[in-house]
Amino acid sequence: MTTATLFERLQAVKGVTVGIQPYLNEIDQDMQTRYGVSYSELAELVNPDGEMVKSAFDDGQSAKAFVDQTARSHYMLPVGAEVLNGGDAGKFNLVAAHISDYVGSRPDEWQRRDRGICQVVDDGFAILRPVKEANGSGYGFGIEVRIGGVLNANGYKVDDLGKPGERFSAGDLDEVLEKFEQTKALKFNAF
Repeated sequence: MTTATLFERLQAVKGVTVGIQPYLNEIDQDMQTRYGVSYSELAELVNPDGEMVKSAFDDGQSAKAFVDQTARSHYMLPVGAEVLNGGDAGKFNLVAAHISDYVGSRPDEWQRRDRGICQVVDDGFAILRPVKEANGSGYGFGIEVRIGGVLNANGYKVDDLGKPGERFSAGDLDEVLEKFEQTKALKFNAF
């Protein structure tokens, strides 16, 4: 999707004016430079109705502040982040946006925490996040169970990370979730 296409979608949102196009261009350029992916590529996942960007524009929020807020909300990493070990931030962030979109429709199953997207299981909790593909060409979807891990019931923090347990990965979100659910049903008796 281009900023022009995004602008066409935004025109359907009541009250959007032509003045938003330069703002969208600035957001796209800043996100591409700092996070390796344009906002236009992510908009369908992170802001499908366009209301967030329209509100930010109407409220006078700077493009940089909007990009920072979007990246934080969807667990994106900046270009050159040490944890990427030289990996492509754009590919990582596209996977992070897909995860965020999926989790947004399942708040009872998955919870946003300081360590990522988590789900409680019998022996601890699981973390859903982007993982580097085995061939090193990009990122896929991964779930890691943290045995003995404890999520703070009243807040955003992980009280105890626990020990690494089962790990699942796939290039497709549905595939990794299916592997996790099958193992959870057998091993954790969580159904």
